[in-house]
Amino acid sequence: MNDIDKDDFDFFENDENMAEKLRHYRPIIRNRKSKSNDLPSIDEIEALIEYCLVEGHFEDALHFSNLWLEYFPESMDGLLKKSVILLNLNKLNEAYILIDKVLELSPNDVDALFTKSMLLEKSGKIPEALSIITELLENNGDNVDFLYHKAILLISDQKFDEAISILMELINSDIPKRDVYQDLAYCYNNIAELGRAIKYYKLALEEDPFDYYLWYNLGVIHNHLEHYFKAINAYEMSLAINDELFITWHNLGNSYAATGRLFKAIECYTQAMNLQSDDIDNLHNLASSYGDTGNYETSIELFTHILNLYPDYHLAYYGRGICYDAIGLYQLAIDDYKKVLEQTPEYTDVWYAKGDSEYNFGLLDDAIISYKSVLKLSPQYKECMLDCGITLMETGNFVDSFQMLDELISIEPNWSEAYYAISKVLMLLKKEDEAAKYFVMALSIDEELNK
Repeated sequence: MNDIDKDDFDFFENDENMAEKLRHYRPIIRNRKSKSNDLPSIDEIEALIEYCLVEGHFEDALHFSNLWLEYFPESMDGLLKKSVILLNLNKLNEAYILIDKVLELSPNDVDALFTKSMLLEKSGKIPEALSIITELLENNGDNVDFLYHKAILLISDQKFDEAISILMELINSDIPKRDVYQDLAYCYNNIAELGRAIKYYKLALEEDPFDYYLWYNLGVIHNHLEHYFKAINAYEMSLAINDELFITWHNLGNSYAATGRLFKAIECYTQAMNLQSDDIDNLHNLASSYGDTGNYETSIELFTHILNLYPDYHLAYYGRGICYDAIGLYQLAIDDYKKVLEQTPEYTDVWYAKGDSEYNFGLLDDAIISYKSVLKLSPQYKECMLDCGITLMETGNFVDSFQMLDELISIEPNWSEAYYAISKVLMLLKKEDEAAKYFVMALSIDEELNK
């Protein structure tokens, strides 16, 4: 689209030369209050605009394009180039005005229509952008830039199969292979063909092995597939190239945690925290990892820090409650669990944890209420049925305990712990013969499991 061939200009020998030209003309163009004799020629303006676009100096490009239109106010190329610059500056309304002016003068101008399609894409008007590019391809079917743009639009429209079909055609085109492979990987990822997504991310990395973003995306897919060691390798490659991305450190921590390497996970979450100190998920995972390694004091400090930042984050109360219980501060644990249940009264695991803390604190009647709250939400929660049955027994509710444990055995007939518990209840009910039968069954189950 009106690309500049550097060989056309003797002053466009290399980037260093163009950078010097830009440094020379920048203050003249930006600060001039009247006509100056030291202004670039139209050929220099075109080359400088192209250089600025390539290097991302869009404001400078805009100043040069304004000068171009001072020289030639009705220049189609000047108007078109300025619209492209405004597009890059995200000044879409101004860009629309210019591109529509060009199309009024020349309704079939291919470059203007292509620019209009890109404007529509950036405005989120994907169907309109697709309509234009599809019409352009009817007469320019071999234009790889148009084909690639259509593929990108189809991706935006979540028409991944159609995009894949076009991208396959472009693998051996002038479009950089790295870009095509990355887009193919993205498409396959979105249609859950993760093996192919991995294949094309790897091909993209063969083209550009120092692209940290490609390594990161490869890690995300491996992690999703629970290929944690491969995910760790990909994330670490990404960080070797750019170690200042919070999300990569965070995800690497998650992969280490999934493999049980909690101290490595803590290192990664800490690095992530140094980059983004208030991310709630990272802080939560860091606090949980400390708790899982037995460092309950640090875990409690971190959960408390989270609650200072986010007072309504109930998972921090839950995590802190678990730590309080682990160090014997049962009342503090119960208080935290209550705060969780105020927000999420149907949180089964919190009711269960609350019941355990109440049991540990000697509040057996309260524990029974909590256990029964669990079973109301999840009637066949086997571990809770066992704990509830034992607690009923310890409070002298032998009949209720027997009924609870008998129901548990009907659900899980091969769990020796349930048979041992019910035999104790039967002994307390003075039913020694029945108790003996259950005790023998428990021994039999254990013997079978230990073979």
